[in-house]
Amino acid sequence: MKLKETFGDRLNLILGDSTRTLQCINNSYDLIHIDADHYVNAVIEQFNLSRPLARQGAIIIFDD
Repeated sequence: MKLKETFGDRLNLILGDSTRTLQCINNSYDLIHIDADHYVNAVIEQFNLSRPLARQGAIIIFDD
């Protein structure tokens, strides 16, 4: 993957259902990109699960 080649260990790609995987992460990040759900309640849940993982000043991107 091109991003992994460019950023090496600074990139952490986590695949899976974000409502499950976000609950299992104990790291913090400068950038969080979520290929979001299409339902408002699910997007709100994904955002709320992402917030504790975001460092101060982090960017959270939702796609979809």
